[in-house]
Amino acid sequence: MTDAVPLDLDVNVGAGDSRLDLGALNLSTLTVKNGAGDARIDLAGYHGGRFDANIENGVGDLTLRLPKDSSTRIEVQNGVGDIEDSGLIRENGSFTTTGTARPAR
Repeated sequence: MTDAVPLDLDVNVGAGDSRLDLGALNLSTLTVKNGAGDARIDLAGYHGGRFDANIENGVGDLTLRLPKDSSTRIEVQNGVGDIEDSGLIRENGSFTTTGTARPAR
């Protein structure tokens, strides 16, 4: 995968801890479905275009890392577990950065 082409990424994790280091990609959309286990989604260093994300987290803790100046909106459906979202703005299950986020689709 490369940052030259925008990417629609769909990740399904059944059981087990997962770490997604996606900062080097250029995303159009991101969908993550995590069944059971801790999930870390790291977009630190992301320089791609605007994108929307949808994360379904079943059982386990979720950690989100995003650049503060990105234009990103993340919809999260969280089952059992904590969400670590330092620096993000949380509103009704959505997380945004301080950049101008476009509405979720």
